[in-house]
Amino acid sequence: MASLFDLNLTSVYNQLTSFSNLESFWKLFRTIFGTEYNHRAASILRSQWRKGDFSQFPQIKVIDSRDLQNANGAYSTKNNIIYLSEHFVRTASQQSLNAVILEEYGHFVDAQINQRDSPGDEGELFSALVRGVVLSSSELTRMQTEDDHARISVGGESILVEESFNTTGYKQFGSSMSDLGNGITTDESGNIYVVGGTSGNLPGYSNLGVSDAFLTKYTASASGNPVWTKQFGSSSSDTANGISIDDDNNIYVTGYTYGDFSGNDNLGVWDAFITKYDASGNKVWAKQFGSSTNDYATAIYTDIAGNSYITGYTFGVVSGTKTAGVSDVFVARYDANGNQIWIDQFGSFSSDNANGVTIDSSSNVYVVGYTASTLPGNTKLGVNDAFITKYNASGDIVWIKQFGSSVSDIAYGVSMDTSGGIYVVGQTYGALAGNSSLGSTDGMLAKYNGNGTQKWIRQFGSSNSDNARAVTTDSSGNIYVAGDTYGSLSGYTNLGSNDGFLIKYNASGTQLWAKQFGSSGSDNINSIRIDKTGNIYVAGYTSGSLPGNNSSGSNDAFVAGFDTEGNLLDLSNDLPLVSVSLNYGSLSENVPNNFVYTFSRSGLTTNALTVNFTIGGTAIFNTDYVQTGATSFTGTQGVINFAPGSSTVTLTLNPIDDSIVEDNETIDLQLIAGANYGINTGTVPTVPTATIVNDDGTRQQVGGDLIDVLQGGAAADYLTGGKGNDVLTGVANSDTFTFAGLDLGTDTIADFTPSEDTILVDAQGFGGGLVSGGILADNQLFIGSSATNASQRFIYNQGTGALIFDSDGDGPNTPIRFANLSPNLSLQPSNFFLS
Repeated sequence: MASLFDLNLTSVYNQLTSFSNLESFWKLFRTIFGTEYNHRAASILRSQWRKGDFSQFPQIKVIDSRDLQNANGAYSTKNNIIYLSEHFVRTASQQSLNAVILEEYGHFVDAQINQRDSPGDEGELFSALVRGVVLSSSELTRMQTEDDHARISVGGESILVEESFNTTGYKQFGSSMSDLGNGITTDESGNIYVVGGTSGNLPGYSNLGVSDAFLTKYTASASGNPVWTKQFGSSSSDTANGISIDDDNNIYVTGYTYGDFSGNDNLGVWDAFITKYDASGNKVWAKQFGSSTNDYATAIYTDIAGNSYITGYTFGVVSGTKTAGVSDVFVARYDANGNQIWIDQFGSFSSDNANGVTIDSSSNVYVVGYTASTLPGNTKLGVNDAFITKYNASGDIVWIKQFGSSVSDIAYGVSMDTSGGIYVVGQTYGALAGNSSLGSTDGMLAKYNGNGTQKWIRQFGSSNSDNARAVTTDSSGNIYVAGDTYGSLSGYTNLGSNDGFLIKYNASGTQLWAKQFGSSGSDNINSIRIDKTGNIYVAGYTSGSLPGNNSSGSNDAFVAGFDTEGNLLDLSNDLPLVSVSLNYGSLSENVPNNFVYTFSRSGLTTNALTVNFTIGGTAIFNTDYVQTGATSFTGTQGVINFAPGSSTVTLTLNPIDDSIVEDNETIDLQLIAGANYGINTGTVPTVPTATIVNDDGTRQQVGGDLIDVLQGGAAADYLTGGKGNDVLTGVANSDTFTFAGLDLGTDTIADFTPSEDTILVDAQGFGGGLVSGGILADNQLFIGSSATNASQRFIYNQGTGALIFDSDGDGPNTPIRFANLSPNLSLQPSNFFLS
């Protein structure tokens, strides 16, 4: 432990020294601590940091994580001590340790220079700016308004501290509208998959209807940005509720739709669906099923062979079954090819809903939900009763067990342990057998065996409303229950409207610990999964901003990660994100311009960074172009380095001007993901294609969608810029410059010669009553700054060189500048040809 602290403090000292030497030091200092601080004390601190004198650094003590109430660290002004969580010190990365120690040291600095504590979390802001983190305006506002005060007990003494809460255990995401995380699963590699519904546009997508379903993949531990996201559905309303995965990492998603999925027809009003995706996120097939009325799929479980078991409820009659009441439970089995093997429907004469499903090693199926009446072979206990039903692999009911209090009870989730124990969670409004009611509603956890015998049942919660929605088990038989509470669980204070919780039980039903977490808004948990290493992930949605995250819309989906002791995992995006932009889309061989790729990194910029990339396309290195800027470059792969503190670095590719008659050549640069950085997936495509335009033996050069620089030769050339503000040079002879429309940018013609050159205009693309097939009428060209009558269409300003099109002359329509020429040219109508 001592060597770890020596190393960590050395790097902290180095960061403080670097920070103190910045030209912007005092500006950043005022951002953190305000303007009313003791300037003399602050100057002394800066001088000490510059000289490497850290003799006044507070003492650091490592204490039990429970004493810090799930915080990573805290600073006590009274004792002048930085407290660190033992678990955090044991498991955190060097980078995370630095961040927390700097945060607590920031509280120490504030205590030295300000008589009154600075507003917000000045420690977190200090840590971020010392480490060179680029903050968004919303992140800055959050830090400047956050209350980080708490009271902890150390050695029986109650101490007021400013804490560093673990902000890395949450990954919040979504659109600017409402996004709900409804289901979660993991694969053998620890990758995380989340499904839900969105009413907005997720990155790279446009909403297909009123609301869409989505599927998002994160790498193990959910660090960084999503690997990929799929937003899908019909032209109406769709949502995904459940997700499961097979041994080949094929993903199965279930939910319901108000419309028609591609290749499917709507059967009623709302239909259930199951969709299969491969490991790369490609849709394999989609199946829509149900009755002629409303059908809702709520949960799915897939076995190792790819057989999927789906449950939900229907208000009609699903194929091959018969209705029993107002709404009935359905259970369906599909094979890996999307064939329905069987489907069954059951219930009482009233309303029955299913919410969860699992299977055992013999492919027996267990379904849980609730009923408003009496299921076959059972007795009604309250308004609504929870139930668990067992099916065999052929789709026959083996037994049904109805249970609960004398009031109302709902079962939401079900899971099995390796010994065949079946665990059911839900919500009760009453007092379960052997239990007492704690609040308006309580969470419940019941254990059954394979014969349907209830082994025990537990009721838990706060004095307010609590709801257990999801359950999973680990290889040791421990049970993890997730849900939400409107109250305060033992040892916690409610953070907002309702908070999430995670509770661990052993196989005997003894509660081992409980964790309550969330934002200042409403936080809801819908699903839970444990990976093969024992990491526990919950998915849900929040109306607030979870620690370390920013709200995107009215509700955001989120993932939270915990270890088996309830400590938050590190789901942070500590890695910088790298993107690449390109200055030109096309360059003629003979122009002096170069292709410049600008590599940018966001996040941490303190250290040097090596980035790898590939080069494809038809252009050949050292034959068609040369490069400068790369550390190494082979023509198929390259390496470029960011200097410490730098957020950008450039690679320059210079086309070689030859006399060979050849096709245009392309250059495709793509980033390669690295261990020390991520790829900014917001750039789609990652990098545009660069095109070297041949100018030998051809008269026609055409640009692309970016800015292009095209230059003709001695022959008569046809130059078309395309989209973007392009630069066109005809050089000698009679050249033609073509324009297809008014929404493609403003091109510059560098050497237009009225006695030789022509401007070719697409009459339909420009509009304004132009007629194709000839030159302009005399009254359609005006030399001046603006049109003076209704007939004039093309306006050339001799003073500025601006070439303008006005679709209605001196009418109300806005003139559009589409080209720049040299000033003082003697343009004639014959210089324009309408195609």
